[in-house]
Amino acid sequence: MKNNALWSMGIDIGSTTAKIVVLNEKGERMHERYERHFSFVRQKALELVKETEFPESLILNTDVARFKQYLHLDK
Repeated sequence: MKNNALWSMGIDIGSTTAKIVVLNEKGERMHERYERHFSFVRQKALELVKETEFPESLILNTDVARFKQYLHLDK
């Protein structure tokens, strides 16, 4: 992965499942996951984000930064 490439991460947490996808600068899926969260929403979201190994240097979207802050990934 290039350091100057812009990748995107999307996460969707519904009433029963959580989904995450990471796209590279070409829009190709580099990582995706779909799992039930069994009402452990925060823990599942944390697990999904951590397993992506999404480089900090590529996170430009403030919503992602706020999400990481909410999950205490910013520490």
